[in-house]
Amino acid sequence: MQHGFQPARRALIGLALALFVVTCNSDQLASPERIVPAEALTGPNLLLDSGFEAGGADWQNSAAPGRAVDGTQFHAGAFAQLIVASAASENVVYQDVAVTAGQSYAAGAWVFTQDLNDLGGVVELLWLDSQGLPEVPPAADLLGTQIVGTLNGTQDWTLVSGSFDAPAGTVVARVRLRVGLEGDDAGAAWFDDGSVTEVTSQDVTPPTAIMDLPPPKNVVLILSDDQRAELMPYMPLTSSLLNAETVRFSRAFVTTSWCCPSRSSILTGLYAHNHGVLTNTAPTGGATKFKPGSTVATWLHQVGYRTGLFGKYLNEYPKISPAIPPGWDDFQVFSSPPDYFNYAVNENGTIVNYGSATSAYATDVFAEKARQFIWNTPTQQPLFLFFAPYVPHGPATPYPSDVGAYATVPKWRPPSFNEPDVTDKPAWIRALKKITDAQMVTMDALHQRQLETLLSLDRAVASIITALQLNGRWGSTLVIFASDNGYAWGEHRLVDRKNCPYEECIRVPYWVRAPGLIARTDTNLVANIDLAPTIAAWAGVTPPGKVNGMNLRPLLENRFTPWRRALLIEHWGGAPTSSGVRTSRYLYNEYANGNKEFYDLVLDPYQRFSRHKVEANAPLIASLKAILTEIKAQ
Repeated sequence: MQHGFQPARRALIGLALALFVVTCNSDQLASPERIVPAEALTGPNLLLDSGFEAGGADWQNSAAPGRAVDGTQFHAGAFAQLIVASAASENVVYQDVAVTAGQSYAAGAWVFTQDLNDLGGVVELLWLDSQGLPEVPPAADLLGTQIVGTLNGTQDWTLVSGSFDAPAGTVVARVRLRVGLEGDDAGAAWFDDGSVTEVTSQDVTPPTAIMDLPPPKNVVLILSDDQRAELMPYMPLTSSLLNAETVRFSRAFVTTSWCCPSRSSILTGLYAHNHGVLTNTAPTGGATKFKPGSTVATWLHQVGYRTGLFGKYLNEYPKISPAIPPGWDDFQVFSSPPDYFNYAVNENGTIVNYGSATSAYATDVFAEKARQFIWNTPTQQPLFLFFAPYVPHGPATPYPSDVGAYATVPKWRPPSFNEPDVTDKPAWIRALKKITDAQMVTMDALHQRQLETLLSLDRAVASIITALQLNGRWGSTLVIFASDNGYAWGEHRLVDRKNCPYEECIRVPYWVRAPGLIARTDTNLVANIDLAPTIAAWAGVTPPGKVNGMNLRPLLENRFTPWRRALLIEHWGGAPTSSGVRTSRYLYNEYANGNKEFYDLVLDPYQRFSRHKVEANAPLIASLKAILTEIKAQ
């Protein structure tokens, strides 16, 4: 089986390889240069490390005809094993690793294939009951064979891997890399960075064998606070750095658009009605309501990840500070009401106060903590970094040098701003007065400050990505940028509100970067509840309990993957209790008091006219209501 995001093919390389394979017939094979800058390579190269004896000539059969060590074609390391196809025999290289019977082992290799038919490039395991066996062991010594995976045709570097239990009597696991019989004598495969790992495994001599471990699969989640989806253009560094290998979701939502319920959904993958944090404050919400026993942090921590949270945790966390929730190895969060200056931080159980000096600017302080977390994590240990600054939440205090940077940005006045006729809206909107000129002045000033605070976040994101690159982790890191909720800027007469069912509140930025992804904008429905199961899948973890969210990985790899057709939107407190369903085109919402709303987002993108009373819409509304009933029961 194959795992990992498949890198994009490189057509020029494929053409060069096709010419190369046909003309080479000696042991001294040279491959074309791969179009990857040396500084882009990440991860420790154990094949070149003098402390290891693997790789190079230590691969058995490397010097035989049709097999070679190729130091110019590589994936993450160098000296990739090259095997040229033959119609006469299966060309094989192998290494042995000592194992313990009954233990579970991961086995794999990165494979690059060119013009292979039939079986193609093969990664397989042989379980043996003695050491130092010849290339083809006697049948009595071979306890079993398992195919890890195959790759044929012409394919760029793809990770072929799996997990297996060593059979009773096993002493040695032989990892074989081979190319199946090729009738046309054409084609080749390169193999690199395979792994057979277990803490107690030892080298076997002879032959010497330790395979290069693939880089740890890291996760970085960057979560802004109260950021509307439209504000990403005000972060030029982030937009540039999260461009290649990034899927930008244009229909991304939070299922409850309020800080604490949304963050609880992000940590658990659950709708708010399942995790129970319905509002920001006790008794219906806040940190005291949240149950931290099963979160994405505990899931990853249990499989060896080093986990760190820097910034804002949950609303009302100061009530329980300095308590540290389970699953976090490095926990440095606001221990007082969050702010940009003059705040307190729980630094792993110690409360530290920060003042008003420029050096105490909260976004910068937490960004530095995040960078140190990256550098202080052991090289081969995977990390989960959750960076959660307060930006651009009110009062939205910009870094001093950013004040005035967006003074000339036009005032926000969409068609739904200060909506003149709200007779189609539910009672709580109809009760709102029109926004006054004085309120507009205050709102405009806040909006400008919010944009200016994003500049500090933009620099922080760039510095974290730079640290990942310099630390050698960038090539194996999943990076997600999102926000906990949107923010209404006067639409439908809502003054600086976030807990509402309208697009301004529920739609958020949502960008996902992973090595090998083909960059695109995606219109499928995704949500905050998808983050936890996606991160778990990237780390190879199965959540121990129920989740409502979906693993984004299949969708990231293929935009045509069957996907959800609707999301549940639910609110309590702040705005009247309501639940609704958001599809790619429609929003249907109903309130506890019997009020209803229905919008066609294609015909009415600003949600100015609720058509719930239009008779012709009755069948459609009935179908949406049925979907809502179904999702609420999940």
